Amino acid sequence: MPTPSNQWYVLKVVIRGKRIEGYRNNRKHIDHAWKEGIYGEIGLWSKADSYAFFDNFTVKAK
Repeated sequence: MPTPSNQWYVLKVVIRGKRIEGYRNNRKHIDHAWKEGIYGEIGLWSKADSYAFFDNFTVKAK
């Protein structure tokens, strides 16, 4: 999906069991069923030739 530079975006990922939902600015763009339960850690990544800033990063358990 096109993502213009020099703008802030609200990104949200919801994981429930095997289901992954991904949102950008409160609009769902990803709805996917994974093969097995999802467990582990969280990491942030950006392309090597880009600048990415993260603000108000939170993790909530439900």
